[in-house]
Amino acid sequence: MKILISAALAMLAGCSSMDYKPVQERSFAQLVSGGCTSDGEQLMVTGQVSKAYQNTVVLWDGIDPQATVAVTVPRSINQRVRGWFGKNRQEVSERTLNDLAARGVPVTVGLVCQGGAAPQATSIAYTDSEGQRVAIAY
Repeated sequence: MKILISAALAMLAGCSSMDYKPVQERSFAQLVSGGCTSDGEQLMVTGQVSKAYQNTVVLWDGIDPQATVAVTVPRSINQRVRGWFGKNRQEVSERTLNDLAARGVPVTVGLVCQGGAAPQATSIAYTDSEGQRVAIAY
């Protein structure tokens, strides 16, 4: 019984030492000027899609075409194989995001900082033509 209680206390102590860090929302200007340098930091930013590719999405603030941020999109081996046999999720996402860019629809992007590299998207959300909130999760 003492061993069980000791193990439970050790697990509780280990869980309490882990810090919960909520996702922080930043303005687009803050992201462009300060970058995304802290490895593993999670944040959200709202902007517009300038151009979308299968592995990268270029975002801008809708005002200054020089203020852009490139965001990588994760891609798995399974998605590459599916691409040989038809449309994979990246191709559908690319088409959807380029359509949003053409219509000037703002998007909210969840990001994970990769140190000095381009941030990686975890999700991209927008409001569709029917007023429903839609998210593309990666």
